[in-house]
Amino acid sequence: MRLQMNLMLRLMGAMLIAGALFGSAGCGGSGGGGVSASTPQARFFNATPDSTSLDILLDNTVKGSQLAYLGSNPDFVNVDIKDYDLSVEEHGSTEQLWDEAWTPQANQNYCIVALGLESFGSENIKRLRFAEIQTDRSIPNGNKSRLIVVHAFNRDPGFETPNIDFQTPGENPQFKLGNIAFGSSQTLLIDSGPQTLLARRAGTELVYAQKDVTLDSGKIYLTIVSGIESGVGPQAPQITLIPLTTR
Repeated sequence: MRLQMNLMLRLMGAMLIAGALFGSAGCGGSGGGGVSASTPQARFFNATPDSTSLDILLDNTVKGSQLAYLGSNPDFVNVDIKDYDLSVEEHGSTEQLWDEAWTPQANQNYCIVALGLESFGSENIKRLRFAEIQTDRSIPNGNKSRLIVVHAFNRDPGFETPNIDFQTPGENPQFKLGNIAFGSSQTLLIDSGPQTLLARRAGTELVYAQKDVTLDSGKIYLTIVSGIESGVGPQAPQITLIPLTTR
């Protein structure tokens, strides 16, 4: 009888251990499907106002497909820690509009933004290129939102694109990012709720674009200042906020 009891206890113990091992093997990390937090991730955006439909590629593999102006792929995707050839072309064409080397780093997140112009004439400084933006995707603390502001605005042909200031209205704005160069970005923590956002020529009162928004607490927005100075319709100067997932 005692022998049978010992055998039963051993069998029950083995079953409990097997169940625990099965449960731990079947559970991935929160929100990441078991992917390590150190794995770099990237999302791809089209901020080129005279484009039609862009494909963005890593080593000839399309990562952002048929991206309309101010469009993007749905969310961040995993990328390897290696040297990539990062390129862009109009969908349906094999002609590269721009390509460059890119090496993502561990523990980093990136917004890869195509900006500039396809039809830049002789103004090479305005030609289509990439902004590779390291992106903080941690949840903002308190009643705050994080804006990652990208300068993708273009002046008319023959005029040099200036730096911009990004701010709330007034000479003593509640928040301000100053002197943002074309193709670069700056980050701002701002109170959530209703806000009026301005993109002005740096150091002046000339407003290129304005937007009234309601920002959600704890959210992150890629904030693209884009368009062409005298553009109309979709190409008009504008401020576009694209929500980003946290990590």
